[in-house]
Amino acid sequence: SGEWGYSTAQGPGTANMNEYTQANYLVRMFLINLLSDIPISIWYDWKNDGTDLSNREHNFGIVQNDIKVTKKAYLAVNVLNHKLSGYRLISRIDVGNPNDYILHFKNKDNGNILVCWTSKDKHTVTVPFKYSGGHILSMFGEKVGEIKKASQLSLEVINSPKYIIVTNN
Repeated sequence: SGEWGYSTAQGPGTANMNEYTQANYLVRMFLINLLSDIPISIWYDWKNDGTDLSNREHNFGIVQNDIKVTKKAYLAVNVLNHKLSGYRLISRIDVGNPNDYILHFKNKDNGNILVCWTSKDKHTVTVPFKYSGGHILSMFGEKVGEIKKASQLSLEVINSPKYIIVTNN
């Protein structure tokens, strides 16, 4: 996947994308590329090219121009890399809606992580997945919920990815 990114520039002639949306799109794009068997994804840009907050070209970075201040996208991609390190994508779990993404990752020790989001409005899905518990993390790694033992998971999906760290039976 060639050079791509999302500018957080604000003002006339810009997309007026905030840092949260930039982070959301970055994580989703990496995951969709992985799902699509794209072996290399090139993010543009590591750092902002300038300091003019209204200049689109100055604001593609995941860190500020002086590299001392990170943007939300930096934290989100760091969580993505940390949480999925050592895991491989097993499948996309079908929950009956093409706008819903439930990706199942597994590591060599049979650890399971589900990453989920929707490209539409938030709603609840039922995921056919047997587990004995676990917890839910936001795309920034903050714990946002617990799950109890069951043979299926009822889960609210939103437009930003969540990590379901599953406790195995």
